[in-house]
Amino acid sequence: MNENIYLQVYVFLYTLYGGIVIGILYDFIDILVNDHLIKRRSITDLLFWAVAFSVIISILFYANNINFRSYNILGFGLGWFIYFFTLSKLIRKLFYLIRSIFALIGRKVIRVFNVITYPLRKGLQKCKGLVKRCKNIAQRAVKDFEKYKTYLFKS
Repeated sequence: MNENIYLQVYVFLYTLYGGIVIGILYDFIDILVNDHLIKRRSITDLLFWAVAFSVIISILFYANNINFRSYNILGFGLGWFIYFFTLSKLIRKLFYLIRSIFALIGRKVIRVFNVITYPLRKGLQKCKGLVKRCKNIAQRAVKDFEKYKTYLFKS
């Protein structure tokens, strides 16, 4: 009998941790929405529920072979509740810090890329006029060919 209670406590703690993980995922996806990386809220809700469902199923499979009990729902809900009232603000600040670091790195990479490709872009701009002239000559040649092909290829 004691073994069964220990197993239930073990599963409850796993579902509690699962609720915390789902809360972290919710904050991450919510930050994606607030930063306008994903424009539509319905897409992010669908993404969240797909990820949350996979987390729930994987935790239940790992902890108790998907024996779904009422304390599983209580564990996930309580874990999510505890997360939002204790760690949510800290995790959100951490996600914003990580986002700003990635944005800074991205701006620096783009700047280096622009410096490296500057000569190529300038050369392509100068060649653009030459390409335009060649294109006009080719179009004129095609028009002339269409115009005089009956004279050139009489049977």
